[in-house]
Amino acid sequence: MPRATLCKFRLDIYCTFVVCAALIVLFMIYWHESEFEIKQQHVASYRGPEINDHQQMSFVEETQKLSEFDKQRLRTSYHCEARYLGCFESDIRSDQGHGVFVTKNVTSMTKELCLSQCSKRSLSGIKSGYVALLEGSVCACARYSRSFIRELSTDACKRSCPGNENDVCGGKMAASLYRIINPCFKGLHLSEDFVDSRHLACYSSDEDFLETIVFRQGASTTECVLHCGILKNSLAFVDTRGRCGCGKMTKKLFITPKLLECSDLDKEKKIQVYRTLAEDERCSRIKILPPGNYVKIVLTSAPGSGNTWTRFLLESATGYYTGSTYKDGSLDELGYFGETRLNQTIIIKDHMFRGKSYMRKYDAAILVVRNPYEAAISNFNRHMSHNYTGFADRSAFNSLAFERDLDVHPGVWRNLFQFVIESKKPFLLVFYHNLVENPVAETRRMVKFVSQEAGLKVDDLEDRLLCLSQQTSGRAQRKKSKQGFPRDLFTDDMKRNLNAQVTAVREMLEGIGLEKTLPPYEREFFDG
Repeated sequence: MPRATLCKFRLDIYCTFVVCAALIVLFMIYWHESEFEIKQQHVASYRGPEINDHQQMSFVEETQKLSEFDKQRLRTSYHCEARYLGCFESDIRSDQGHGVFVTKNVTSMTKELCLSQCSKRSLSGIKSGYVALLEGSVCACARYSRSFIRELSTDACKRSCPGNENDVCGGKMAASLYRIINPCFKGLHLSEDFVDSRHLACYSSDEDFLETIVFRQGASTTECVLHCGILKNSLAFVDTRGRCGCGKMTKKLFITPKLLECSDLDKEKKIQVYRTLAEDERCSRIKILPPGNYVKIVLTSAPGSGNTWTRFLLESATGYYTGSTYKDGSLDELGYFGETRLNQTIIIKDHMFRGKSYMRKYDAAILVVRNPYEAAISNFNRHMSHNYTGFADRSAFNSLAFERDLDVHPGVWRNLFQFVIESKKPFLLVFYHNLVENPVAETRRMVKFVSQEAGLKVDDLEDRLLCLSQQTSGRAQRKKSKQGFPRDLFTDDMKRNLNAQVTAVREMLEGIGLEKTLPPYEREFFDG
């Protein structure tokens, strides 16, 4: 055989081998993906056995361990915690350069890809909490909500994302809008602190309060939290045998006792319950009302009394955003979507500094009351740190700035009671310490008041409160300071002034028949 012919023959054999190998590899990938999709569809469609009031919680068991394919997917996928806000009209391209970053068309666009891109910008110091998918393949990251004009019907957002046909990438001039709750990350890079922050409680596995979907073997706590999230389950739990379970809470959670001791899981039937990164769809949807003239309920308090946190509780429970007279851009950044939309909300934040005439604008009031000593500390922390979760330097409390704050604060605290009482309009007192001790019960009470005064119907209230019970801290609640403060932070003159205002408020409340309503704040000084 001639040399040239022999070389061509060998080349043909080599090319044939390469093509066959490539086809085999592609077939194996397709087979694994199909197997995972079938498995995922089977698990997602299964909702476990029916459980009646006389049965203990039973588990559906899968004896196999997590497959290597499943583990590889956990290691290579982006994991994002985000809330879907709805379909909104948007001309976001015209807002570029005003806190908005828009990508070029991406042929492999997916929801996770867009979320992770905006999350990276946020981590690099460029605030981009709002994420919009539009026109099929465009991803936009926005600092403020002003780029999204009005909510549209879901029909306006129907274009599938080219990288994943199950994801929706908005429509023409319409954006599928999300809010990043926690920054996205890739793989299994979860710190112990982050996993611990997702921990809800420890329960007896004999209690019937969870709807169990599936159990899996051989997963770490981190893998369990991530895997259950991928399967669109809002809860993950680990039992005494080290098995990973996925599921959701039932209404029996509120009467199910938490276990105080859960460190030794082997001695009793116990399960540790964690929140995953998946949305609990029962309460994740919060709406903005169309522009209109609504009954207005003022949510008022002295600064530093938990007003912003209370707004989070009310939004989560009612399913509607609250508004504010202040149009605070920093709260808009944190996801308070109604902050700049005063005519699209029923509940309005207003500290009413400008006098009793401001109560005329409202039909009813919710007055959040906090120990004035604690409120003064909280407000000074916000004032000095210039944000809702920061702290003032300890030395600042010995400065003239703190003295000036304390000259004004007690009078503001007292005047709010006077304005609300003299308006003769319905009002509800909500005490901050009760909110801290039992946020679900106090939120239920507030929603009932709003429903009575504004006619707002919340048909799914109990389901929403279940979701709220999983995460009550909100988006702008200050964590407890580790530095502590001296017991005598307040001077005698400060205490005398504050005590006088507390006494005056107590007399006002007694004058309208609310005896023994106000706690004995005069004797409660801040002790760090």
